[in-house]
Amino acid sequence: MRRILISLMLATPMGAAVAQTIGLDTRFGSGGIATYTALGAADLQSTGLAACAGPNGTLNVAAEVGTSNLSLFRIKANGALDTSFGLSGVQANMATTSITTIKLGTCLSSGAILVARVIRGTDLDQNIQLVKLTQDGVFDTNFGAAGMVTLNLDEHLSGLGNTEYPLGINIGAGNDIYISGSATLASGVSDAFVAHLTPTGTVSAVRLVNFAGFETSAATTAGIGPNDRLWVGGHGLHPASNQSRWFKAELDAVSGQVQSVVTAGSGHYTVGSGRILPTGVMVVPSAWRNPDLSNAPLQPRLVVLRETGASEVVLPDLPAIAGQPLSINSHWLFGSVIPIAGGRVLYGAGLRLLHEESHAPQLAGSDVGTYASVVTLGALPTEDGVYTDFGNHGATTFSYRGVGGTCANNIPTSQRPVRYSNWMGKPVLAGLAAPYCEAESTHVMVARMHADDTLFASDLGG
Repeated sequence: MRRILISLMLATPMGAAVAQTIGLDTRFGSGGIATYTALGAADLQSTGLAACAGPNGTLNVAAEVGTSNLSLFRIKANGALDTSFGLSGVQANMATTSITTIKLGTCLSSGAILVARVIRGTDLDQNIQLVKLTQDGVFDTNFGAAGMVTLNLDEHLSGLGNTEYPLGINIGAGNDIYISGSATLASGVSDAFVAHLTPTGTVSAVRLVNFAGFETSAATTAGIGPNDRLWVGGHGLHPASNQSRWFKAELDAVSGQVQSVVTAGSGHYTVGSGRILPTGVMVVPSAWRNPDLSNAPLQPRLVVLRETGASEVVLPDLPAIAGQPLSINSHWLFGSVIPIAGGRVLYGAGLRLLHEESHAPQLAGSDVGTYASVVTLGALPTEDGVYTDFGNHGATTFSYRGVGGTCANNIPTSQRPVRYSNWMGKPVLAGLAAPYCEAESTHVMVARMHADDTLFASDLGG
């Protein structure tokens, strides 16, 4: 394990009082963050995909090491690797080579971890591969073929192009699996899709999500809503305004026909991986830009979708880092959301420099930190709001600072949060981080948050 330093950046106005000191759990790793590499893999690109509760109070982190190794890192409560597990704390499995950086995972109630990634199909075609690892870090042979399922959308849909990306994994009440994402059509444009699989990995349905007056490009959240319809959240182009906006489509769960649609108001939106809560409310992390300001940052918002309608919660403004303004990043998989205690949810997203071309050109497109905010959900949209006792008036940010220190202008090294989950009553984050400013390699990054025990709850799922 390679330990790192962390900087907790709270843009507190002079004289402002912080109601509750909340940041990272300093008992974990070094200051709340730890990074890990497998033996012999320090020069490879490694990505933490999901952090899930392991046996006896440990944390299991599923990670891709290089492009063909899916490993499980077992971590103790203090952030150290559990060297009694696997090889020095890591169980490695060789899988099909992945071909993009788009990959993610989620925790299952059994303690297993489900991972979605992209592999090469026939010729230039891309397919989605689902891999299920048991809590012991080996392939679950009861899932698909020896623990793996190839989701080839061309076997279920016609008129597709070569590209297929998984952008969301949601697990239903009966452990059914919903994969949402983006697929290119033969015409070259992108379209939103959702696939439904049984718990054992059999593909039961694949649908493109289209409706009049809107050009969907990606779906990021899917599941059965309280009205027994298939709810799908995502984003696309609203042609009349030429703006990118979020959408929620309700599909007949059997036929796949769109039954109702709601879309965002004015502004440019991108959305991350959301979920349907046990209460029947869908929450989707989003980032919004003022349509009248082309150089404005993407600001954090939580989209809350109920059977009776939709609303948005405007989250606290972003701080600066090293004196430089920040923006929510707009790449695929930029954010995720998890339920916590008291009817609240935690929003997490990656941060990038707003003017990276002049202050850190070597970090172009990269995250330099993580933003987190807590929202209280009420019975009605008017009762939704930022939980201001969290962090600094409702939000906090933190950054991995690198083994060799920061980059030029005191900017953190390249990093990316991938997925939040719950572990022993506190949120944990899995992702990646570069150890040095100019490093082409990345290490598995894990961060654990800390707060008053009344804020976070016992495990509510990953």
